[in-house]
Amino acid sequence: MGDIVIAAGPGELATKLSVPNLPVRDSENIEAVQWGKLLVNFNNALNALSGLPIQQQLTDRNWRRLMADQMTDALAELKAAQIPVRSTTPLSAWMTLHILRLPTPLFIRIAAQMLTIDHTARTSMAYDSAEGRPTEIESLQGEIIALGRKHRRPTPLCSRVAERTAEASAPGETQPNLTPVQIRP
Repeated sequence: MGDIVIAAGPGELATKLSVPNLPVRDSENIEAVQWGKLLVNFNNALNALSGLPIQQQLTDRNWRRLMADQMTDALAELKAAQIPVRSTTPLSAWMTLHILRLPTPLFIRIAAQMLTIDHTARTSMAYDSAEGRPTEIESLQGEIIALGRKHRRPTPLCSRVAERTAEASAPGETQPNLTPVQIRP
């Protein structure tokens, strides 16, 4: 999961906020950290679309590959815009892509800590979508879509995920329980 990261400032605020088992650290480049967090949160929409608990979704290689593909597209957009990214996990964003794409038995061994979550847990976007509430899709995939538009670069995968999430969270709609193949453009 990673530490809580705040913007660097005067004093030692991060040290003062840290408590046992909940470290806080500061960063001179909080924007790069925020972009890194955005990449990890791309799974929120996929979890909403899958209808699966997070743990079950992460043990399905097809869902992980879809997440990695979205992250790859986003990293390409960020690189083209010369926006730095700093991972919020112990691994770099590029290394995370490779781990997500591993065969499931290897992924489970290497990413065991990532899977130590409640077996029924879902993302907040999954709950919002199921209740027909607005989701944060515009703050996640929408940011990459906007960046792509600004630089005249297509973002088909992020666009498709955003489109499907908006459809699924419309009032009166039911949880879609889609497969990764149904989401790809």
